[in-house]
Amino acid sequence: MRRVLASRSILVSDIVLVLGLLKKVVSVEVPPFMTFHFINAYEEKDEEGRVTAIIADCCKHNANTSIHDNLRLHNLRSFTGEDVLIDSRVGRFRIPLDGSPFGELEAALDPEEHGRSMDMCSINPAHLGKEYRYTYACGARRPCKFSNTLTKIDLVEKMAKNWYEEGAVPSEPYFVPRPGAVKEDDGVTISMVSSKDGSGYVLVLDAKTFKEIARAKFPYGLPYGLHCCWVPTDK
Repeated sequence: MRRVLASRSILVSDIVLVLGLLKKVVSVEVPPFMTFHFINAYEEKDEEGRVTAIIADCCKHNANTSIHDNLRLHNLRSFTGEDVLIDSRVGRFRIPLDGSPFGELEAALDPEEHGRSMDMCSINPAHLGKEYRYTYACGARRPCKFSNTLTKIDLVEKMAKNWYEEGAVPSEPYFVPRPGAVKEDDGVTISMVSSKDGSGYVLVLDAKTFKEIARAKFPYGLPYGLHCCWVPTDK
């Protein structure tokens, strides 16, 4: 049975549940945090293969709940050039399974790598619930009031590659593996982008280099969308 993580930030605790049974495995105290989305979670094992902890990564907004007010429509429409986007980062939890009452929470990499903004993440689906290296997300080029870049995070090298186009607002970048791919980042990243002039297009980036491969313009304006998905033609 795979373990998944549920978060209750009001109580500042993490609870690990067994999928299907909803049976609590462990509950630990962690530093205050606020998040909308978790990225991935997997088991940490020792040299003998015993599970010692759960590692869980999230888009962490530093326990700053004012982001809820910043995302109100009238605030988004009233940008004056000031840098008002709330800081966020990849928060990495380590939840021990040895009975300890405390867990750990730290930044997985320097948030300046992705403009101190991190949300709308996706990963290679083959690594869901497993140890992984890369995640694709929306970041920022500041000053700004909303995420305005796409970013590829390397959690091993602790660095990021970023895509930016002035005035554009990209949606969640979705990773699509190349058929037959072996390497974790062998594929493309797709995002729906709203342009500064009100038009929209599909952006396709090489997931390895994070360079643009292609874009397809829509014949109409494209409102901003949070999430996206990929449906293969054979499904």
